Amino acid sequence: MDANQENAPGEPDPTLPFSGDKETYYKWLSKELKRLHAAVRERKQDIKQDDKQQYDRRNRVTTPQWAVGDRVLLLDTRVKPNADKVITNKRYHGPYIVQDISKMRTLDQLTS
Repeated sequence: MDANQENAPGEPDPTLPFSGDKETYYKWLSKELKRLHAAVRERKQDIKQDDKQQYDRRNRVTTPQWAVGDRVLLLDTRVKPNADKVITNKRYHGPYIVQDISKMRTLDQLTS
């Protein structure tokens, strides 16, 4: 193994500096645990990003075409129970003005 190459997260450093001195061993162990936690955190972020890309691709997620200040109509596909006018039901409500966009890219507040 190259001296500059880091060990995999599950592999301990082969140069274990334990020579009976507890403080030296503690410092080495602390350093190894920090390295391990950083590697695991980075790997989790990579997996999370890959999962998001796969989800977006599988569910055909697109970036919204509207912005703050735009006028939008809301699509309502619900049919009220016992409704007489299912076919003539108004499917769109509004127009509404987009006041804020939350981090999840959904409408946070609407005003007419």
